[in-house]
Amino acid sequence: MSALIVPRGNAADNGQLVDVVLDHWDRTQVLPGLVSSDDGYSDQSAREDLLAAGVKVVSISGARGKKITGTKSGTGPITARRETTDPRSSR
Repeated sequence: MSALIVPRGNAADNGQLVDVVLDHWDRTQVLPGLVSSDDGYSDQSAREDLLAAGVKVVSISGARGKKITGTKSGTGPITARRETTDPRSSR
């Protein structure tokens, strides 16, 4: 784990995705190439901001995440990338 933000009260997760990634970036000086989260963090504008900042893949699981990413289970960018880069996938 490289970032942890504990907000006061019972704050919604969906407004914190960018802040957590920025905290990681500040601490490590490395922009992640892939961000994966559960659908509690589903926020279209946050996903767009991360992609615009240079994150290659922002994957959000769950029903709300699938609505944002427009993917079905097992066919998202992570699966597609694994199929093209994993030498085991050609077996």
